[in-house]
Amino acid sequence: CMTMMAAAGVPTAEHTVCALDAGVYETARFDRVCRDDGRVVRLHAEDGCQLTGKPPSAKYAHTGGPTYADLTAALRRYGTDPGTDTPLLFRWAVANLALGNRDAHAKNVSVVRTEDGAVRLAPAYDVVCTMAYTDLDTVLPLLFAGALHLAELDPGAIKKAARSFGLTPALAKEMVADVCDRLDATRDDALQRAARLAGEHEVLESVGVVVKAGTAETRRRLLG
Repeated sequence: CMTMMAAAGVPTAEHTVCALDAGVYETARFDRVCRDDGRVVRLHAEDGCQLTGKPPSAKYAHTGGPTYADLTAALRRYGTDPGTDTPLLFRWAVANLALGNRDAHAKNVSVVRTEDGAVRLAPAYDVVCTMAYTDLDTVLPLLFAGALHLAELDPGAIKKAARSFGLTPALAKEMVADVCDRLDATRDDALQRAARLAGEHEVLESVGVVVKAGTAETRRRLLG
Protein backbone atom coordinates (compact mmCIF):
# COMPACT_ATOMS: atom_id res chain seq x y z
CA CYS A 1 0.00 0.00 0.00
CA MET A 2 2.98 2.32 0.42
CA THR A 3 3.64 1.83 -3.28
CA MET A 4 0.04 2.70 -4.12
CA MET A 5 0.15 5.75 -1.85
CA ALA A 6 3.18 6.95 -3.78
CA ALA A 7 1.36 6.26 -7.04
CA ALA A 8 -1.49 8.45 -5.77
CA GLY A 9 0.90 11.38 -5.81
CA VAL A 10 1.90 11.43 -2.13
CA PRO A 11 5.62 11.33 -1.26
CA THR A 12 6.33 8.29 0.91
CA ALA A 13 9.17 7.20 3.16
CA GLU A 14 11.60 4.74 1.58
CA HIS A 15 10.37 1.21 2.14
CA THR A 16 11.19 -2.37 1.22
CA VAL A 17 11.03 -5.97 2.38
CA CYS A 18 13.64 -6.79 5.04
CA ALA A 19 16.64 -8.55 3.49
CA LEU A 20 16.84 -10.92 6.45
CA ASP A 21 13.14 -11.78 6.73
CA ALA A 22 10.67 -11.42 3.85
CA GLY A 23 7.87 -11.43 6.41
CA VAL A 24 9.06 -8.06 7.73
CA TYR A 25 8.54 -4.80 5.87
CA GLU A 26 10.90 -1.94 6.66
CA THR A 27 10.33 1.81 6.41
CA ALA A 28 13.27 4.19 6.54
CA ARG A 29 13.11 6.93 9.19
CA PHE A 30 12.52 10.28 7.55
CA ASP A 31 13.68 12.08 10.73
CA ARG A 32 17.25 10.80 10.53
CA VAL A 33 20.07 11.80 8.17
CA CYS A 34 23.23 9.73 7.80
CA ARG A 35 26.38 11.78 7.18
CA ASP A 36 29.26 10.60 5.04
CA ASP A 37 31.37 10.24 8.19
CA GLY A 38 28.86 7.82 9.70
CA ARG A 39 27.21 10.29 12.07
CA VAL A 40 23.44 10.19 12.34
CA VAL A 41 21.68 13.55 12.64
CA ARG A 42 18.23 13.67 14.18
CA LEU A 43 15.65 15.94 12.56
CA HIS A 44 12.84 17.37 14.65
CA ALA A 45 9.46 15.86 13.77
CA GLU A 46 5.99 16.13 15.27
CA ASP A 47 2.99 13.95 14.55
CA GLY A 48 -0.54 15.24 14.15
CA CYS A 49 -1.35 14.96 17.84
CA GLN A 50 1.76 16.84 18.93
CA LEU A 51 1.25 19.45 16.23
CA THR A 52 -2.30 20.21 17.39
CA GLY A 53 -1.71 19.89 21.12
CA LYS A 54 -3.57 16.60 21.53
CA PRO A 55 -2.47 13.73 23.81
CA PRO A 56 -1.38 10.47 22.12
CA SER A 57 -4.61 8.80 23.22
CA ALA A 58 -6.55 11.29 21.10
CA LYS A 59 -5.24 10.05 17.78
CA TYR A 60 -8.65 8.89 16.52
CA ALA A 61 -11.74 10.99 15.89
CA HIS A 62 -13.79 8.96 18.37
CA THR A 63 -11.20 9.59 21.11
CA GLY A 64 -11.11 13.36 20.57
CA GLY A 65 -8.51 13.52 17.84
CA PRO A 66 -7.79 16.54 15.66
CA THR A 67 -9.85 17.27 12.58
CA TYR A 68 -8.43 17.82 9.14
CA ALA A 69 -9.26 21.49 9.62
CA ASP A 70 -7.04 21.45 12.74
CA LEU A 71 -4.19 19.80 10.85
CA THR A 72 -4.58 22.21 7.94
CA ALA A 73 -4.55 25.20 10.29
CA ALA A 74 -1.35 23.88 11.90
CA LEU A 75 0.30 23.49 8.50
CA ARG A 76 -0.63 27.06 7.64
CA ARG A 77 0.61 28.36 10.98
CA TYR A 78 3.86 26.45 11.33
CA GLY A 79 4.64 25.10 7.87
CA THR A 80 7.07 26.62 5.40
CA ASP A 81 5.06 25.74 2.29
CA PRO A 82 1.40 25.13 3.19
CA GLY A 83 0.39 25.87 -0.40
CA THR A 84 2.09 22.61 -1.41
CA ASP A 85 1.61 20.56 1.73
CA THR A 86 -2.11 21.17 2.31
CA PRO A 87 -3.08 19.63 -1.06
CA LEU A 88 -0.72 16.71 -0.26
CA LEU A 89 -2.52 16.19 3.04
CA PHE A 90 -5.81 16.10 1.12
CA ARG A 91 -4.38 13.55 -1.33
CA TRP A 92 -3.21 11.46 1.62
CA ALA A 93 -6.69 11.54 3.16
CA VAL A 94 -8.45 10.62 -0.10
CA ALA A 95 -5.94 7.87 -0.92
CA ASN A 96 -6.48 6.33 2.53
CA LEU A 97 -10.24 6.30 1.89
CA ALA A 98 -9.71 4.45 -1.39
CA LEU A 99 -6.98 2.12 -0.08
CA GLY A 100 -9.13 0.91 2.80
CA ASN A 101 -6.66 2.22 5.37
CA ARG A 102 -8.74 2.69 8.50
CA ASP A 103 -5.70 3.26 10.70
CA ALA A 104 -4.63 6.56 9.13
CA HIS A 105 -4.88 8.34 12.46
CA ALA A 106 -3.33 11.60 13.66
CA LYS A 107 -0.09 9.96 14.75
CA ASN A 108 0.38 8.52 11.28
CA VAL A 109 0.79 11.95 9.70
CA SER A 110 3.69 14.23 10.67
CA VAL A 111 5.70 17.31 9.86
CA VAL A 112 9.48 17.34 9.85
CA ARG A 113 12.03 20.14 10.04
CA THR A 114 14.41 19.52 7.18
CA GLU A 115 18.16 20.17 7.27
CA ASP A 116 17.68 23.62 5.75
CA GLY A 117 15.23 24.57 8.50
CA ALA A 118 12.01 24.22 6.51
CA VAL A 119 8.97 22.72 8.22
CA ARG A 120 7.26 20.41 5.75
CA LEU A 121 4.70 17.64 5.69
CA ALA A 122 6.64 14.43 6.26
CA PRO A 123 6.58 11.57 3.76
CA ALA A 124 3.70 9.13 4.23
CA TYR A 125 4.37 6.09 6.42
CA ASP A 126 2.52 3.18 8.02
CA VAL A 127 0.07 2.85 5.12
CA VAL A 128 -1.89 -0.40 5.46
CA CYS A 129 -5.01 -1.76 3.77
CA THR A 130 -6.66 -2.64 7.08
CA MET A 131 -9.97 -3.50 5.44
CA ALA A 132 -8.34 -6.54 3.86
CA TYR A 133 -8.54 -8.04 7.36
CA THR A 134 -12.16 -8.74 8.28
CA ASP A 135 -11.65 -8.56 12.05
CA LEU A 136 -10.43 -4.93 12.05
CA ASP A 137 -12.47 -1.75 12.47
CA THR A 138 -14.04 -0.11 9.42
CA VAL A 139 -14.61 3.30 11.07
CA LEU A 140 -12.68 6.20 9.55
CA PRO A 141 -9.86 7.14 11.96
CA LEU A 142 -10.33 10.85 11.29
CA LEU A 143 -13.57 12.56 10.31
CA PHE A 144 -13.78 13.20 6.57
CA ALA A 145 -16.41 15.81 5.71
CA GLY A 146 -17.93 15.12 9.11
CA ALA A 147 -18.36 11.39 8.43
CA LEU A 148 -17.00 8.35 10.26
CA HIS A 149 -17.80 5.91 7.43
CA LEU A 150 -17.19 6.14 3.71
CA ALA A 151 -20.80 5.09 3.12
CA GLU A 152 -22.02 8.19 5.01
CA LEU A 153 -20.58 10.61 2.47
CA ASP A 154 -23.27 12.35 0.44
CA PRO A 155 -23.14 14.54 -2.70
CA GLY A 156 -22.33 17.59 -0.58
CA ALA A 157 -19.33 15.92 1.06
CA ILE A 158 -16.77 17.22 -1.41
CA LYS A 159 -17.67 20.82 -0.54
CA LYS A 160 -17.42 20.10 3.19
CA ALA A 161 -14.11 18.33 2.73
CA ALA A 162 -12.70 21.10 0.53
CA ARG A 163 -13.65 23.70 3.14
CA SER A 164 -11.90 21.80 5.96
CA PHE A 165 -8.69 21.68 3.92
CA GLY A 166 -8.99 25.26 2.71
CA LEU A 167 -9.33 24.15 -0.92
CA THR A 168 -11.79 25.14 -3.61
CA PRO A 169 -14.38 22.45 -4.45
CA ALA A 170 -13.13 22.43 -8.03
CA LEU A 171 -9.56 21.68 -6.98
CA ALA A 172 -10.73 19.07 -4.48
CA LYS A 173 -12.76 17.29 -7.18
CA GLU A 174 -9.80 17.41 -9.56
CA MET A 175 -7.53 15.81 -6.98
CA VAL A 176 -10.05 13.13 -6.03
CA ALA A 177 -10.37 12.15 -9.68
CA ASP A 178 -6.59 12.15 -10.10
CA VAL A 179 -6.00 10.01 -7.01
CA CYS A 180 -8.61 7.48 -8.11
CA ASP A 181 -7.31 7.40 -11.70
CA ARG A 182 -3.77 6.82 -10.48
CA LEU A 183 -4.82 4.00 -8.14
CA ASP A 184 -6.84 2.28 -10.86
CA ALA A 185 -3.90 2.52 -13.25
CA THR A 186 -1.25 1.20 -10.85
CA ARG A 187 -3.09 -1.18 -8.49
CA ASP A 188 -2.35 -4.43 -10.31
CA ASP A 189 1.31 -3.57 -10.91
CA ALA A 190 1.75 -2.69 -7.22
CA LEU A 191 0.26 -6.01 -6.14
CA GLN A 192 2.47 -7.91 -8.57
CA ARG A 193 5.51 -6.07 -7.26
CA ALA A 194 4.56 -6.98 -3.70
CA ALA A 195 4.24 -10.63 -4.71
CA ARG A 196 7.69 -10.58 -6.34
CA LEU A 197 9.28 -9.01 -3.27
CA ALA A 198 7.60 -11.02 -0.52
CA GLY A 199 6.05 -13.98 -2.30
CA GLU A 200 2.47 -14.84 -3.10
CA HIS A 201 0.04 -14.47 -0.22
CA GLU A 202 -3.74 -14.75 0.00
CA VAL A 203 -3.99 -11.32 1.61
CA LEU A 204 -2.75 -9.72 -1.62
CA GLU A 205 -5.91 -10.89 -3.40
CA SER A 206 -7.99 -9.37 -0.60
CA VAL A 207 -6.06 -6.11 -0.86
CA GLY A 208 -6.73 -5.97 -4.58
CA VAL A 209 -10.46 -6.48 -4.09
CA VAL A 210 -10.65 -3.88 -1.29
CA VAL A 211 -8.66 -1.24 -3.16
CA LYS A 212 -10.61 -1.71 -6.38
CA ALA A 213 -13.94 -1.42 -4.55
CA GLY A 214 -12.70 1.39 -2.30
CA THR A 215 -11.47 3.45 -5.23
CA ALA A 216 -14.80 3.04 -7.03
CA GLU A 217 -16.80 3.99 -3.94
CA THR A 218 -14.57 6.98 -3.16
CA ARG A 219 -15.04 8.20 -6.72
CA ARG A 220 -18.80 7.68 -6.57
CA ARG A 221 -19.28 9.23 -3.14
CA LEU A 222 -17.18 12.32 -3.77
CA LEU A 223 -17.69 12.90 -7.48
CA GLY A 224 -21.16 11.46 -8.05
